Amino acid sequence: MKTRRTTKVFFLLLAGLLLVAGVTGYAQDGTQAAQSTSDQQSAPAIVKVTSGQELTVEGLIVKRAADTFTMEDARGSFYVVTLKSNTELRERKSNPFRSAKTYGAADLLRGLTVEVKGRGDSSGSLQADKIRLRKDDLRVAESLQAGINPVEQQLKQAETRLAQA
Repeated sequence: MKTRRTTKVFFLLLAGLLLVAGVTGYAQDGTQAAQSTSDQQSAPAIVKVTSGQELTVEGLIVKRAADTFTMEDARGSFYVVTLKSNTELRERKSNPFRSAKTYGAADLLRGLTVEVKGRGDSSGSLQADKIRLRKDDLRVAESLQAGINPVEQQLKQAETRLAQA
């Protein structure tokens, strides 16, 4: 029993490390593309949602701000999602014999797969009415966040030293 649990934890950590490598590689590619004037690569296009249009999108959170986040769906399209004060964040559960757990906006981390239901607003972003997430995906995102934060701090310090030099 302990071996099975150890194997599961190992594979979750391995998946998390691969996701961190992908997110870090994506962030580095985006930085290089923005800094390079000789490369005419355009930044990934953000899908503009028509005002009032109902939409359900599932994807990975790639950027997080106070009341918004950017997510990428399976086709590679990016959406800006705006949180409202009454946005419902609940667990996407598979067990019909218990109620779904409720989460807060602080649980929306980079690397988390979510399903967002909402309507477009005047700025072209998706205003979220309901957000669903899986408990296991949240655990993986939390472990990724724990590994990403120290690396980002070191990167900022290195950039500061480089700029001073």
